[in-house]
Amino acid sequence: MLAFLLPAMAAAAPADTVTAGTLEHATPAALAALLLPPADAARIVGGRIRADGRIVGYAVAVWERSVPVAPTICRRPVHSRFYFDQSGLGRHGDPSLVLVTVSGTESFESFGTTYPDRATPERCAALDTYVGGPPHLAEPTIRALTRLTEAMRDAVAPGPLPFAMRCLSDYEERPCADERAALASLPLSELRGISFENYYYAPRDAPPAAPGEARMPTMQFGMSGPDGQSWFVTLIGDRDRLREVLMRRIMVIYH
Repeated sequence: MLAFLLPAMAAAAPADTVTAGTLEHATPAALAALLLPPADAARIVGGRIRADGRIVGYAVAVWERSVPVAPTICRRPVHSRFYFDQSGLGRHGDPSLVLVTVSGTESFESFGTTYPDRATPERCAALDTYVGGPPHLAEPTIRALTRLTEAMRDAVAPGPLPFAMRCLSDYEERPCADERAALASLPLSELRGISFENYYYAPRDAPPAAPGEARMPTMQFGMSGPDGQSWFVTLIGDRDRLREVLMRRIMVIYH
């Protein structure tokens, strides 16, 4: 009996090797079979591969159905794995090149916003821009995205803002001709990530987090505008209230 079970178990396990050609032509269902056991792979609705620019390798990601988790926020479970040419001798464009992975499949939750529209299953499914992070930052990420879009809605509405604003740049004295308009028109489709680490993206004068709470979130956006720079937006406040929105234009070299 055991002799029959072992081959079946091996076939059901995620694959540790794959050829470059197989990856490059794989459907989302085929990618899911590489990364996940059959029961988990059956939940996958999309996937993609992304070539590494430094070595012959591919980041593979597949995702499950996205669902609303807040008025304008969607949650999408993601599973990823990295395959690469361990020999270092392979060539780009060789479909027979065998790629390996030395780590297991990483699973995490990603989040996106349908602002200014309300999140529905249909809008979540159509949404392209998601940012992910470790499980312990899921709630802070939802709160940060919600707070950012609420601030953008306040910037569109008439009347005074319920929070302070600053707009800074290393290259310009006045990077925002109209701070309120800049906040209202942030390119949410270019959101690249959310950081809660002061030493990484947040300004040095950001206040420390309260005990048991995540640090102030800083959102990084992709390149926008004729100056070729990117927005970094830090939300300063506590769990109950947003006190200040700090917007900075920063030059980032994307690879």
